[in-house]
Amino acid sequence: RGYSKGMRQRIGLAQALLGDPDLLILDEPTTGLDPLARKEMRDILASLRDEGKSLLISSHELNEVELISNRIAILYRGKLQVEGTIDELLTARDLTVEVENVPTPIAEKLRAAGVQTEDKMKGRVLLRAPASMSIYNAMDLCRSNGLLIHSVAPRRETLEELFVRTVGDATAAEAAAARSAKK
Repeated sequence: RGYSKGMRQRIGLAQALLGDPDLLILDEPTTGLDPLARKEMRDILASLRDEGKSLLISSHELNEVELISNRIAILYRGKLQVEGTIDELLTARDLTVEVENVPTPIAEKLRAAGVQTEDKMKGRVLLRAPASMSIYNAMDLCRSNGLLIHSVAPRRETLEELFVRTVGDATAAEAAAARSAKK
C-alpha cells in the first residue's frame, strides 16, 4: 500500500508475467505512470508483442494503445464496431500544408474551399485540406494566393479520432433505429 501507483503497475505486470502466459489481459497498463515509466511500459509491452505474446489492452489512453498495438478493436455498448490493423483503420484523412502567414482575406477564401487553418509558431500556418482535395489542387490553391509553401504531408487519423468517429456513427445509427421503431 505504501508504493506509488506507478510501482503498483510495474508489480502487477511482473506478477502477470511470472507464469510466462501467451495471453496478457491488461486494464489501463500505463495509468498513473510518469512519462519515462510510460515509455518503459510501452517498450516492455511492445517487446512482449514482438515475442508473439497476445496482449488484450483495455484503455482510455488511446495514444498509448496506438503506440503499442498492431491490431485494434473498438467495442461500444458491448458490440464490436470496427477491428483491424492500425494501418487498415487509421487511414490518411487529409493533407497538411505548412505555409507562411496567411492574410485574413486569403484565410477566408481557403476556408470557403474547405481548408481549415491552424496558426503555428514563428508566423507559420498549417492548412488542412480535405481528403477529397488532391495534393496538386492544394498546392495550386496556395500558389495562386501567393502563399509560400514550406511542407506538404498526408495526415493520418489518430486512434482517438477513429474512436470518436466510430462511436458517433454507432450513436447516430442507434438514434435512427429508435426513430424507425417508433414509427
